[in-house]
Amino acid sequence: MKKIIIKSIAFVMLISCFFSNTVLAKEIEQNDYVEMAKIIALQYYEEIKGTLENNDLEIIKAKEIYNFDDSLRGFVFLMEDNSGNQGYINVSSLHGENRVVEASFEYYPEIFKMEDKLYYNGYFAYYVKRGVHFVDETGKEVQISEPNSTLYEKFNTSNVVSPHVQIQGDFYYYKLTGSMPVILQGVSGKCVPTSVAMLLSYYKAERGFTDLVSSSGTTLRDNYYNRLVSYKGTSGGFDFPDVANTLPSFVASNYSVSVSYYRSILSNYTLTDSHINTVISNISANKPVLVIVGSDGYANDSDNVIYKQKTLHALVVKAVRARYQGEGDSYLVAVDPVNGRTVDLIWNTENSIPRKYYAIYGIGLVTINRR
Repeated sequence: MKKIIIKSIAFVMLISCFFSNTVLAKEIEQNDYVEMAKIIALQYYEEIKGTLENNDLEIIKAKEIYNFDDSLRGFVFLMEDNSGNQGYINVSSLHGENRVVEASFEYYPEIFKMEDKLYYNGYFAYYVKRGVHFVDETGKEVQISEPNSTLYEKFNTSNVVSPHVQIQGDFYYYKLTGSMPVILQGVSGKCVPTSVAMLLSYYKAERGFTDLVSSSGTTLRDNYYNRLVSYKGTSGGFDFPDVANTLPSFVASNYSVSVSYYRSILSNYTLTDSHINTVISNISANKPVLVIVGSDGYANDSDNVIYKQKTLHALVVKAVRARYQGEGDSYLVAVDPVNGRTVDLIWNTENSIPRKYYAIYGIGLVTINRR
């Protein structure tokens, strides 16, 4: 095999030993199992992509993989980016749990491109069937005497219950573990720092990052508000770039912080409907998400939208209610820093003519890790 495969082996072994999750995803193709596996794959990629050279890959295709008795083994997800870089993630059952057992973010095997039924027998061992024989991607016939007993398992179709997801009518409801601390902004103009303060407080209270940041002398909210004002030279109008530029220097030095964001208007029209899966992945990984909407459009407006870019308001997302059957909208479930109430935000990123409204102005993804 290519040298690139050898580089991946140690990485794969670490994955199989340490990563496991059993969350369930929004049903897209009326197939609970592939969507369950997809969320596990996306959550894993979100967690580690900051360490990768190819960190802008997206899933382009899912393929079922089977044991030699034709029972479902799991799924492989083929990934690519606009530059032609490739990768894949294998989500299969191991020791009774569905988890990432193998991945590469530098290539995917040519055999994945075949339309044939795909069989799997352990690390990098993929085959298709020709008549009664199994062949590898070169067409070479292989003799299968006994399956790899440590990996010969069926996909665990009972992994449909998770601390992160509930079924509520026609929706899957994804939620953070534990509770979101509620902090009120007190006065207008502090919605962004207050939402960030709630996010940081969640990491301190529920993720065990007790020394993440000090709020001595004043509140955590006001400390961060003063940092934003000092950075921007104004007391209002804070946006995701301001958070991205100031938050890393606000937390303790023994933590790393990264902020990325997608917006539906202004300078980067990067927010798309597919990003609801990104939000779900973050929530399933116990990572609250920042969201900015229009203050006249998220609570009482029947259309639940923003008009152009006026009167923006920030909140922190603690859950996602994703529709998996029937017609209708999905929702971000957020905490409002004005009054501490939980509100539903319709997920709609449409910005084409003649529609001039925006349900979601943007989302901000915050990743915090101990160094």
